[in-house]
Amino acid sequence: MLRIEPLKDDQAPSAILELVDGPKDIRFAMTARTIARQRERGEEMNEMTKKNMEKVIRYREEGEEELEEMVSKLGKLKVGNRDNSDSQERRWGGKI
Repeated sequence: MLRIEPLKDDQAPSAILELVDGPKDIRFAMTARTIARQRERGEEMNEMTKKNMEKVIRYREEGEEELEEMVSKLGKLKVGNRDNSDSQERRWGGKI
């Protein structure tokens, strides 16, 4: 946990919480997101993504099925654009 300066006018305490996971799980999620994004754009899987896919499913019993399930979940997420850059809180992408 990292305490930071208050972000709102009421001077309420603020902090950034960072969830730390194992490196294998992080690569698994990042690879799934990359695959989902490439599929959404209609792109073919590049060599780096193929290598990462092999690494993340190698030692999982049902690795391919788990990865496909994660790709499906992440493919449904929609990330909005940070389009309110005139806000005083630009670094967070807008008002909290």
